[in-house]
Amino acid sequence: SALRYGLSQPNPQKDLKTPEGHVIILPLISDSTTHKTGKKIISNVTVDRSPIVDTLGTGDSIYLSLKRHGVSNLQLVLLSNALSNFFDASKAKPGDKYELVLDQDRNVVTFAYSQRNYPERVFNVNQTKAGFAAQQIIESLDTVVVAFEVMIEGNVSTAIHKVGESDLLTDIVTDVIFGSVIDFQKDPRYGDRLGIVLQKLYKDEIFVRDGRVLVARYDGKVVSQTAVFYEDGQKFGYYDENGKSVERMFLLSPLSYRRISSGFTHKRFHPILKRNIPHLGIDFAAPTGTKVWATARGTVTHASLKGGYGKLVEIEHPNGYRTRYAHLNQISVSRGQ
Repeated sequence: SALRYGLSQPNPQKDLKTPEGHVIILPLISDSTTHKTGKKIISNVTVDRSPIVDTLGTGDSIYLSLKRHGVSNLQLVLLSNALSNFFDASKAKPGDKYELVLDQDRNVVTFAYSQRNYPERVFNVNQTKAGFAAQQIIESLDTVVVAFEVMIEGNVSTAIHKVGESDLLTDIVTDVIFGSVIDFQKDPRYGDRLGIVLQKLYKDEIFVRDGRVLVARYDGKVVSQTAVFYEDGQKFGYYDENGKSVERMFLLSPLSYRRISSGFTHKRFHPILKRNIPHLGIDFAAPTGTKVWATARGTVTHASLKGGYGKLVEIEHPNGYRTRYAHLNQISVSRGQ
C-alpha cells in the first residue's frame, strides 16, 4: 500500500554560508604553529592539540557540563555573556554538542556549540585580547528529495506512519496544505491515495529534519486535490494544477475531533430549561489536551473566562468576521496577539 523512492540532490556549495549579520572567523588553531612539544602556540597561550568534545545528557546544562571539565565560574560568566548575543544557554537541550579548547590554566580558548535539532547553526566563542568574541556560523545542509504514496485504510495519520513519517508531516498535510479544502474527519474513504514529494535535510550524511513539502496529491472517492509549492520571491504558497491557491480564508475545522456532539441550530432542546433555544456554534468532542487552531488569521480580542463559555478565545478577522473558541481546557494566547 506504499511506494517510496528517493532522488539525491547534491549541494555543490560545500563552503559555509555567511548570511547577512554573520561572520565566519578563521580557526584559532593552526597546524603550522605545532612545536616539538606536541603543543600549539597561539598568541603565547599554550593549548592542547585535541579539543574536548562533549554532548549534553538528560537533565544536563552547559554550566554543569563545563564545570565537569574544570572551567571556572568567572570563565562561565564571561562565556555565557558572549554567547547570549546569539543563543540563550538556558534553552540548551539533551543531545546538543560542543567542542572546547582550554589553555594550561583551564581558561577557555575556543568554544563551539551546536543544537541537536539545528546542527547547521554553530555558535563560536573565541578568546581575544579584548575578551571573548562570539559568532554564529550557518553551515549548508544537503537536500534529498523523497517521494512516497500511501493508501488510506483507516486515517491519514496511520497511513503516513506506516512509511515511517512523523506526526508533524501529518499536521502539515492535513492542516497547513489541505486544511481549507479537505475535511480529513469526514472525507477520507478506504482506498483513497495520498502522494507526497518532500525534502529531507542531511548534515554529514546524518538526517536532520524534514524540509519543504514540494507536492501533495490526494486522490479520493469524495474529494481529490493537488497542491504544488510555488515561490516567486515576493509570495509563496500552495497552488492546484490550475494555478489557484488551495488556501482559503477559513479552515474547515479548528481541531482534530472524534465527533460533533452538538451542531449549529436555531432550535436545540435544552435538557435543563426544557425548551428549544438557539445553539449558534458547533461542539466538537475531542480528548482533553487536543490542540485548537484559529480557523483564519486575525487578532485575539478576548482570552479568558467568559460566563457560560468557560475559557474563551475570541479572534477578530478581516472583513468584520469573528470566531469564538469556547469550553477550552487551557488558553495559550493573549489579547492583542
